[in-house]
Amino acid sequence: VAAKVREFVAGLQEFDNSRLVTAHNGPEQAAMDVWPNEAWLNLNNIYTYNDAYPAALAQYNRSGAKPFFLMATYYENEHSSTPLSLRRQAYWTVLSGGVVGHIFGNCPMWHFNAPSGSSFCASSTWQSQLGSAGATTLAYVGRLFASRAFYKLVPDQGHTVLTAGFQSGSSYATAARASDGSSIIAYIPTGRSVTINLLQVSGTSARAWWFNPRTAVATLINTYSTSGTTTFTSPDASDWVL
Repeated sequence: VAAKVREFVAGLQEFDNSRLVTAHNGPEQAAMDVWPNEAWLNLNNIYTYNDAYPAALAQYNRSGAKPFFLMATYYENEHSSTPLSLRRQAYWTVLSGGVVGHIFGNCPMWHFNAPSGSSFCASSTWQSQLGSAGATTLAYVGRLFASRAFYKLVPDQGHTVLTAGFQSGSSYATAARASDGSSIIAYIPTGRSVTINLLQVSGTSARAWWFNPRTAVATLINTYSTSGTTTFTSPDASDWVL
C-alpha cells in the first residue's frame, strides 16, 4: 500500500509540485503518525472522534512538527453532535496549534442525498442545510481569527496565560498567546469565571472583548492595565471567546 501511495504522489508531483500534500488516514491517526518521514507530506492533519485539543497538542509538540488542521471529526446532524460540540472542535484545534484551521462537515451535504448516506442522518436535502446552525457559526471561527495574527498563536499549555478556570474534558477552556504578545484568545465552552495573566500582553494596557461565537458579535468589556491578573466572567452559561 505504501508503495502505491508513493507512486500516486509522484504522479501528482510530476504534473504539479507546488501544492500542499497531506494524507487521510484512519480515525485517531494524524497524517504524520503513518507517514512520519515522507518528503512529499508537507501538511499534517488530525482525525479524531475524541476531544480535539489533546490530538492537536500531540501534533503541535511532536518532533519535526509540520502545520496541521482538523481533517475529520463529528459532522453536523451526525453522532449526536450539537452546534456547541461543532464549535468546540474548531476552537480547540486552532488554539491548540492547528492554526491552518479545520474542515466542517454536514449531513446530508457530504453525500449529496445519495442513498448510501441516508443511514447517517435524517432525510433532508443538502440545499436545505446551507444555512444550518453549524454552517453559519463555524464560518465565524475564520472571521475571528483573521482579525488577529492567528499565525503567531502559541498554545497556553502550561496555563501561564489562562491561570484559573480552565477545567478539563469537554469543558476545557483553551487559550493561546501571540508570540509577540499582541493578542490573547481564549475559548470558554461553558459559562464561568476565568483568570487571565495580563502580564502576558505586550504594552501597558489591554482591551478585553467578549466575542459571541453564535452571532459573531464582539462587545468591548473594558481596558485594563497589563500589570497583573484579572478575572473575567462570561455573560451567560453558553460558550464564549475572550
